[in-house]
Amino acid sequence: MQLLHTTFLYPRYSDMDGFAHVNNAAYLHYIEEGRVDFFHTHQGQFPSLQNGTHLLVLTSVECSFSASAVYGNPLEVHTWLLEVGGVKGKLFQQVQDRQNHTLFFSAIVEFAVVSRSGKPLKMADFFRNLPEFTPAREPLSANANSRHGSNLMHLHSLYKKSWKSAIEQRKIFHHDPAFQQTSLLTRFNELDAYRHINNAIYFTYFEEARWRLLENLQVNLQNLWDGSEAAVLAGQFVSYRKDLPAVEPVTIYTAFVEFRQASAYVVHVLENSVRELCAVALADIVSVNLKSGRPQRWPEKTRKCAPDFLMSHVET
Repeated sequence: MQLLHTTFLYPRYSDMDGFAHVNNAAYLHYIEEGRVDFFHTHQGQFPSLQNGTHLLVLTSVECSFSASAVYGNPLEVHTWLLEVGGVKGKLFQQVQDRQNHTLFFSAIVEFAVVSRSGKPLKMADFFRNLPEFTPAREPLSANANSRHGSNLMHLHSLYKKSWKSAIEQRKIFHHDPAFQQTSLLTRFNELDAYRHINNAIYFTYFEEARWRLLENLQVNLQNLWDGSEAAVLAGQFVSYRKDLPAVEPVTIYTAFVEFRQASAYVVHVLENSVRELCAVALADIVSVNLKSGRPQRWPEKTRKCAPDFLMSHVET
């Protein structure tokens, strides 16, 4: 037996950004709705979630953006249970147009189930009411990669191979001048039912930090609005390490780890007020002409400034 579910929804007007497209963080809310619907539909198999004994928490998300949804697009969110491990599981989720099946967004979501005290529950115990369940790992992951491109799961492995040690062990971002610092304050309305900052909100924090980085690269806002240049998020990997409460000062350290002719990899490191690592992200951004919809070279002034924000001592 394979567990899969489809959720139907419409974008809200408040989900739009300055380009009149659904903002990248909104897709995280859509797939969250899909996950909630998925487990609610199968609540008879997951009584510990139904009675509140255990909580489902995200440990990482890797996502790929394939097209831009707009207000009025009827959407469907497909959710598959992809893999079950020792204390973690994986879901594969897609957001597409309900009518013409245009694929907008894909994600592999890694989750854990924990008690109210934070103790993880073994997946074998969590899924004990599904003795016939067979994880759809091979056929779904293979099909997924062929349908939404090579970005999915690529960013995670790239970060782990090339930059994780420098960032998480050596904490290079504390002393490398290439890292730009963005200070924010978490807000009460960003909390979810678990009383910590919702996973989708981290995407808005990282987006804010990227825009400040682009401002330092002299990206012209007028050119953004008329469509002659734009920096589009093609994919992002986020690893969640520690919960954030409301009204918590946070600092996001942001730098390029690789800068190419028409795209770049950007790393974000989020720390709380006592310098604990709360989240790390690797974003794939692309320079695009919105009028033509095609990638284009970064403006010359941007290419000249970029080396000042390129992380030092990159491991390759």
